[in-house]
Amino acid sequence: MLDMSGIPIYLLPGFSDLRRGINGFVSVITNIMEMDVTQGGLYIFCGRRRDSIKCVTLSVPVRTSTISTGIAKRGLQGLIS
Repeated sequence: MLDMSGIPIYLLPGFSDLRRGINGFVSVITNIMEMDVTQGGLYIFCGRRRDSIKCVTLSVPVRTSTISTGIAKRGLQGLIS
């Protein structure tokens, strides 16, 4: 289970194309959401049918510039508690 205490969670309204690569999601975060992914947080994108999500977060330490993604289908309450 992820410990998300103290980490801001951002949800993009509407739906997103979950086939995007990590660069595509970072582009959405910086250009559409006008946020900086290196400032931390969990960014959540919902699929068109609303039965799956993709989450993007920056892994620590920041200097490695590693960005993680995860996909969940159905049973979303287990991912976000």
